Amino acid sequence: MNLQSGKPTGLHLYQKNFSSNILTKEQVMKTYKCFSFCFIYVVVLVLNGCEPSKQGPAPYIQPVTQMAEIGPSGGNIVLSDSAGNTIEMSIPYGALDDTINITMTSLGEKIKNPVSNNVFRGLSIEPEDLLLNEPATIRFTFPSSIQDINKICAYSIMSDDYVIPLADQASGSHSIEGKIYFFKKYAAGTPSEEEIVDQIARLKKRKLSGNARLNTIQSTCAGSCPPIGYGWEGTYTTIHGLIYWYSKQALLLGDDYTEKAMDEAREILNQDIESFLALDIPDSPCGNYAKAAGKYLEAAILLRSETGPSHNESVLYDRFWSLVDQCAYRFNIEIDREIKSEGNEKEHQKAYGVVSCSIPFDDFSDAEATTSGQGVLSYNYTYEWLYNEAMNYKSTANASGTIDVTCDGYTEVIYTPQGEAQIWLRANLHFKEEISGTSCDTANKEHPCTDTESHAEWNERVDFLFQNGYTVGGQVDTKDGYVRDKMTLFIISMNDGGHDSDSGICY
Repeated sequence: MNLQSGKPTGLHLYQKNFSSNILTKEQVMKTYKCFSFCFIYVVVLVLNGCEPSKQGPAPYIQPVTQMAEIGPSGGNIVLSDSAGNTIEMSIPYGALDDTINITMTSLGEKIKNPVSNNVFRGLSIEPEDLLLNEPATIRFTFPSSIQDINKICAYSIMSDDYVIPLADQASGSHSIEGKIYFFKKYAAGTPSEEEIVDQIARLKKRKLSGNARLNTIQSTCAGSCPPIGYGWEGTYTTIHGLIYWYSKQALLLGDDYTEKAMDEAREILNQDIESFLALDIPDSPCGNYAKAAGKYLEAAILLRSETGPSHNESVLYDRFWSLVDQCAYRFNIEIDREIKSEGNEKEHQKAYGVVSCSIPFDDFSDAEATTSGQGVLSYNYTYEWLYNEAMNYKSTANASGTIDVTCDGYTEVIYTPQGEAQIWLRANLHFKEEISGTSCDTANKEHPCTDTESHAEWNERVDFLFQNGYTVGGQVDTKDGYVRDKMTLFIISMNDGGHDSDSGICY
């Protein structure tokens, strides 16, 4: 609190946890309307001063390592080092896509970094540079000999001359905790005013967002979500770090730095949203891409200026809600068709693929909600017939290609005689094949083989009971093989946007 003006001078990025629910349009507007109040309310003092402390680490201690196997359900890992520090990391549900081995090592000597007065040498978390779906919380508890905890900053070490404070950093009686969006090396120290000014300049120049962050953070694990390129983790880390550093300056130099921090945070965010919107929308956008869109929109609403949304924010808003329509209610239609005969004429024909469909978010509660989707079937065909054994004449054929499928239709509610409501999907499937091959007959000496092509189109109407695993058709065994022709409906997501580990939705 500034004792002269009575106004809060610290800065804090107010952020609602979006990991449990997709915002409805009404919630988005409600969040925006209350933002000005919420932001003022959550402004906190980060430090009570910035002058260097006399304390510092001993030259060397024995490194200590702790390992844990943690998966999508989350978990904790705790380490106590030889200097009396305790480090605890809490990984929330859904932060990891796969079960991995995590290693924390409290290092024996100071990691090179630009904060001259270190009170905690350093911590390494591996696999380094792994991105998290949701931020982990890390807490450093220091021995009682460490004083002036509120002057100490915990930070990630990006390079020898560049560090970023932990997000949502807060001090306790003998501890500091904050949030991290990726694994790296960490340390803690008391920065001087000159070091703070230098780090603000470096952070603005070397922000970890959009494609720029690729110079520093590289994902080393297949389980990272979202993948390299979407950048929301770097944006959040950058904005939190910028506001943290400026809060320190505001304590020394006054409230002018409050609005300066907000203006620069908005500028960074706007650039990162523009970079995100310039990326190609993936064919399957309902996992990592949609998650990133939600995170960028969340930050834009919370940092929105009094003049209203920017152009980039308006474009992002429309894209996010189109993704909600596409991703909230999703299902696949698996098409599996195969003919196999092992008699005198050997024939094998197979078409297999998935049509991905969705129902608009706002329409699902309607009696007749529209649906749409598309997919591709892979097609392969082989044929062989030895029709003159004495002359060894035979006929062969092979073909391969794809069959594009589009889907449209609607849902219909039917009541059974027992009064139970059933949802039926009336699906219209439109097929268009692009197949090429070769047909041969060895009896024709001049032209034994000819090229073949097929560009047929046709439509099929299929009714599905809207429940997971409902199958239309089946398999019939024949004398020499079988004929299979079935379609199965698999529901991917039937929710209001909650985290669904099976669907890849991770809002």
